[in-house]
Amino acid sequence: GAGRFVVCDARTLKMEYADPLNIQTPEGKETWPQHLVVTSENRAYVQYSDNEMETTSGICELELGDQSITVKNTIEGTFGAFTSEGATKTRMIFSKGKLFAGVGHSLIIINPTSSSVEKKIPFEGRQVKGVVKGADGNIYIALASPFEGSQNFGTVFTSNSKIVSINHAGEILSEQDLPEDVQFPVSTWSPAIGLCASFTNSHLYFIDSADFNATSAT
Repeated sequence: GAGRFVVCDARTLKMEYADPLNIQTPEGKETWPQHLVVTSENRAYVQYSDNEMETTSGICELELGDQSITVKNTIEGTFGAFTSEGATKTRMIFSKGKLFAGVGHSLIIINPTSSSVEKKIPFEGRQVKGVVKGADGNIYIALASPFEGSQNFGTVFTSNSKIVSINHAGEILSEQDLPEDVQFPVSTWSPAIGLCASFTNSHLYFIDSADFNATSAT
């Protein structure tokens, strides 16, 4: 009840201060903040979607101060229609001074020094469903299959889902098709697939079904 954004002492977990974190989209809509990454003592980023049926999403910069927080602008190149252009509703990864995030059918690399997109890697027709850092230090991206027809009902997938790995320069290192029966959701409500990586082994884990009520993982 203290607020959406709460800072606690890492040792005692006692609250130091809180803020309602009122973020608006570039179109002036209120939002649901969803995923937070702190990149330095005075800067953080939040992935959000609008609170009007989550039709748009983006990534906003926060300026952190002494017992204060200032909501800055949405990063150019991160806002748009949810599932096609706007920020993906999943974790962002901060590694080696860069922020990696999914936006619609692309992965972007944000430079926290300038709060700008320094590189955009497109995956035409494929929704980015998750971004993680693997045990080998590289970035792994889960991509949904391209599809035909409605993305919400009776969707017809036209190929396999895919896992792609890149280095910190944004260069593609490998692409791996997943088995035909592993399909990721693409609907406009787009549930996350829970992509995560082992810290010690070359293993990735994710929800392996496009069903909204999926109960299994791979």
